[in-house]
Amino acid sequence: MTVQTSLLILRWYAVLAALGLVASTFGPWVLRGFAAPERTGTYRALGVFVFGYFVWLGGSAGILPFNPQVLRLALAGALLPAVCRLALRVAARPPRWRFPTVHLRGVLAYEALFASSFALFVLIRATNPDIWGAEKFMDAAFFNGVRTSETFPPHDPWFSGGVINYYYFGYLLSAMLAHLSGVPFRIAYNLSVATQFALTVTATAAVGATLTRRFRGGLAASLVVCCFGNYHVFGQLLGGTHGPGNIDIFGATRVIKDTINEFPFFSFLWADLHPHLHALPYVIVLLGCYLSRALAPRFRGRCAGRLLGDELPVALLAGGLGFMNAWDVPSYTLLGLATALCWRGARARTLGISVIIGPVFYLPFYLGFTPQGQGLRLVPAELRSGLFPFLIVMGFFLLVHGVELLRPLSEALRRERELPARERAALLHAAIALLVLGALVATAANGVVAAMIFALLALAAQRLVAAFGESTRERFTWLLSSLGLAILLGCEVVYMKDFYGDALARMNTVFKFHFQAWVLLGISGAAIIARYWHAWVLDVKTAVGVLALGALVFPALGPLGAATDQPLSLDGMRHMQFYHGEDYALALWIDDHLPPEATLLEAVGKPYQYAGRISANTGRQTVLGWSQHEALWRNDWSVARDRESLVERAYKAPDLEEMRRLLEPFGSDYVVFGETERTTYGAAAEEKLRPLPVSFAQGQTRLYQLGTAGGSR
Repeated sequence: MTVQTSLLILRWYAVLAALGLVASTFGPWVLRGFAAPERTGTYRALGVFVFGYFVWLGGSAGILPFNPQVLRLALAGALLPAVCRLALRVAARPPRWRFPTVHLRGVLAYEALFASSFALFVLIRATNPDIWGAEKFMDAAFFNGVRTSETFPPHDPWFSGGVINYYYFGYLLSAMLAHLSGVPFRIAYNLSVATQFALTVTATAAVGATLTRRFRGGLAASLVVCCFGNYHVFGQLLGGTHGPGNIDIFGATRVIKDTINEFPFFSFLWADLHPHLHALPYVIVLLGCYLSRALAPRFRGRCAGRLLGDELPVALLAGGLGFMNAWDVPSYTLLGLATALCWRGARARTLGISVIIGPVFYLPFYLGFTPQGQGLRLVPAELRSGLFPFLIVMGFFLLVHGVELLRPLSEALRRERELPARERAALLHAAIALLVLGALVATAANGVVAAMIFALLALAAQRLVAAFGESTRERFTWLLSSLGLAILLGCEVVYMKDFYGDALARMNTVFKFHFQAWVLLGISGAAIIARYWHAWVLDVKTAVGVLALGALVFPALGPLGAATDQPLSLDGMRHMQFYHGEDYALALWIDDHLPPEATLLEAVGKPYQYAGRISANTGRQTVLGWSQHEALWRNDWSVARDRESLVERAYKAPDLEEMRRLLEPFGSDYVVFGETERTTYGAAAEEKLRPLPVSFAQGQTRLYQLGTAGGSR
């Protein structure tokens, strides 16, 4: 990497530090139940989210244009209270400036954890920085659509005249960081991935350390949630089908038939900046807010300002779930309401209110958003998960939770002869009831996986009820465990009907909800290991250790399998530079010279292929990008088909007058004609464009000026 790239990384990192400092003014109130070091582990994520909310609100109201100059002024204004507060504390007399050494060590530990996590994934992304493959063009289009819009909702680069009908808040936060730091898109994309990883690692560590009372417990939670993989790659090595240098990375996400089985480390490594990845650190911070309310259920006073500073960020986080990743709404809303019900006190009551009213703060988005879901359906028997594939994906979590949930029962059975007759009868009746319920569920779900999960869920619910007489941390651990198991069970019974049908009917349901279960069971599983490891027998410890090592095979070998043999770089458009150099030059020229509102005409192509490439990488609108995706987002195949047909007719029109007539409703100012257009529509389609002014030319690629605006080269 060049010195210039290194300076851009430092500027990006400085912006994150500044936003963390902004959050330090209200973070102690929001996370009062956390110790000071653990709070610092969440400040960056909290600062990015809350500052981003007010940026979006200002852009939606038209009073805060979304451009670098305005955003930097806004950040300077937000930093002022934090800087003044810090200066006053430093200037105060020594008795008022007390920061225990243990707290300082803790804060430095979280800073080091964030810095090392960020640096690690910057290095991983530098080995394969290309914004190409899978759905990266889609993510690039959303990223650049937001980046080049001064007001919200942002324009859709792949649907000229339209706005993005998608939960785009995560893309807004990444674009906001790019504007504040001055980092160009092609590098900001990869820094965004590294940032999401580092924010997730530190936030998970903070929650895990608070739940276990140990920093190493937090590190264990981060390791399990952020770095563990499933056993698909481990199985490849054991079976001899692949070696360490040629593992099948993508196959690890297609284990359960006709579903997607992503887990956090794969998502970071694959680097599709999808909403579930954008949302991950913020849902963990929200989970931390719930834990904080459970640990500190009462207010210290009734100060209205403190109440506002305490609850407003929680309401923003809870209400923003649907704006960032709508699939997270059911699970984490239910977790918030369950927390409010399980703990009494003023703060628990206000937590429930915050969760309920949170979406009100995002009404400008919800009023203009058309959801793609079509309701719930029962999962057909032939689509349910097989036992072996399910264990490959979720085996570690089931082992850890199952061992601890069954341990009291096994101990009770060993002591059965010592129990009074009444207690023996109660134990027998409970076991019979559990078996009967499990059999009923297995019969209804027609699957052993559902029966197994139901049995564990019943035991987890019993532990949750029993934990009401124990510590808050114990109770919260089993609350997370119960919800995680309930999500897994729900995926075996119902699915959300969407654009996909037949064999792929529950593909997205398993994808998005298993991802959430991974987080919940990962955090609770780490807490269970930390709390009960000493009570487990040696054989159980050995089994857990072996499975943990197997889960580390993917993160150990995955980056090697994903790396290319090219020099280290963070230029995400490098693939265009190598294989489509003229398109690369055109995209850079458009980004530097054309106004954000300029509209283009380029070839329409199939999804997951090299199509919509100029609009995706510049944010300028074209008539249509990936037709299948636009049909999905707008719940309308006919509109996508009509536009695809229109683009073809425009390129093949006999003369310019006909072309202008066809494109007039879309206001296309420029026509792209390069290798892709020549392959798709034929070289003869360019002849009628020859009389037009040429704004850009390199090799066989031209940007023709169809309208009246634009520069020349």
